[in-house]
Amino acid sequence: RGEFEALGFTPKQVECLKKLKYDEDVTELLYGGAAGGGKSFLNTAWLVLNGLAYPGTNWFLGRHKKNQIFDANVQTTLPKVCDKFCIEMGSDLGVNNQKGKIWFKNGSNVLFIEMMKRPNEDADYDRYGSLEFTGGVIEEAAGIPYDGYNVVRQRIGRHLNKEFGILPKLLIVSNPSRNWMYRLFYKPFRDGNIEDYRDFLLSLVTDNSYIDRSYVNILNNLTGKEYERKRMGNWEFDDDPSIIFNYEALMDMLNNDFNEIHQGKQNFGSADIALYGSDKLVLGGFKGWKLTALLVKDKCDSKEAVEILKEFCKDNRIGRSNLVYDSDGIGSYLRGYFRGGRSFVNNGKPVNTPGDPNYYKNKRSQCWFGLAGLVNRRDVWTPPHVLGDYQEPLFEELLSIKDWKAEREGRKEIIPKSEIKQALGRSPDLGDMFMMRYDFELRGSRKSTYL
Repeated sequence: RGEFEALGFTPKQVECLKKLKYDEDVTELLYGGAAGGGKSFLNTAWLVLNGLAYPGTNWFLGRHKKNQIFDANVQTTLPKVCDKFCIEMGSDLGVNNQKGKIWFKNGSNVLFIEMMKRPNEDADYDRYGSLEFTGGVIEEAAGIPYDGYNVVRQRIGRHLNKEFGILPKLLIVSNPSRNWMYRLFYKPFRDGNIEDYRDFLLSLVTDNSYIDRSYVNILNNLTGKEYERKRMGNWEFDDDPSIIFNYEALMDMLNNDFNEIHQGKQNFGSADIALYGSDKLVLGGFKGWKLTALLVKDKCDSKEAVEILKEFCKDNRIGRSNLVYDSDGIGSYLRGYFRGGRSFVNNGKPVNTPGDPNYYKNKRSQCWFGLAGLVNRRDVWTPPHVLGDYQEPLFEELLSIKDWKAEREGRKEIIPKSEIKQALGRSPDLGDMFMMRYDFELRGSRKSTYL
């Protein structure tokens, strides 16, 4: 009947549950924020109570790996839910470890689904293609690829929803992360322009009246980024140690007008090329390491791309030898029509660093780490009036760049672009343009402005 207060849920959990039950517009709800907000109990309880209330319905619980569901939800959270609501495990419901599901005596099921990317065997998530769910939960969504989310959200509302009058709902629970959740849910909610079928609820430890006070004190004693993210649920921060760009340094990029690196330097250009049906075409003009011009175009044909590039160089006084472009894939077309430019091969051989010739896996990794060093030292200036509406997308992309082998020995390497696309739900075209600009800084480069 929707009387969730009588079941002992916290006011914030009640708000979430009522939105799931009654809001006819919202089909996707992100419930997330700080640690200790009662997220795991809420989503497990929602699935269990729905399974008991509506016989024969079919639900899902998704996490990055299936064993995480057994370790966290089945062994820890499910017993708490059953104890809270006097549900008999083994009688009212049970767990089938072999099939990976919670079964109910009334015929309902909660299927455990593994949402990690399987590029070699199921890159398109075809394993979900025939499944039909009444509703479901994505838990710890910070580790879920965009494609996984995009596929399962299309599988809800397809099993007994009409018969029971159940609104199709996807509940997403997570701590703050600068992945697709930030772009699709948090930022639009913050800015007041979120899609009608999506919504966001911030969960804080202070919303959980059942939490042990000693745990609250632990969170209160955190400092810096950890405090902002785990205690305050600040979605502008990400505590992943493999991220190579410092968040505060990225914010300072907008105001670094004091550095001599921008004074009296040559004009440079960087181009990330895309044609019809591909990613964006992004052109950046620089004076030293000050961004002076930015052009972003969604689609164009090959001839138009060449003309745009020529006009951009003319308008910004960039010599062809001072322009670098991505020669992989579509960019290879420019070799015959834009002679004199500097082609960039992502998997090309890096410029050896003194004392360690195998320090970087490839030129792409070397340039990303080099760019991060400049940004973190406050040596890059991107005036807000030049970035315009692309400020947030650029910062999102830079915060998705990670040291892929941070805890492993060997050559330093950046996370593959395919995984960056999965996290963002798009290609990091703006970031790639900035990264290629660093090619002029490599030792032995014919046009060095910094080293």
